[in-house]
Amino acid sequence: MMTTGDVAKYLDVSISTVRQWVKQGYLPVAWKTPTGYLKFNEEDVLKVKESCIKNGMSFTDARCGGND
Repeated sequence: MMTTGDVAKYLDVSISTVRQWVKQGYLPVAWKTPTGYLKFNEEDVLKVKESCIKNGMSFTDARCGGND
């Protein structure tokens, strides 16, 4: 499991970008803790990264989190 901060560091984007992708449905949340923290599956994060690379997009591009 990865935290929002872990995902942001892994993809070299801001935490705000990760939250934006979640709100837009680009990055699925594995679960939300009772205190509101988001947890992500590493496989889902890797899919976002691969999608960005495949489509030649920068991770800072808002469309990067989207599906093919």
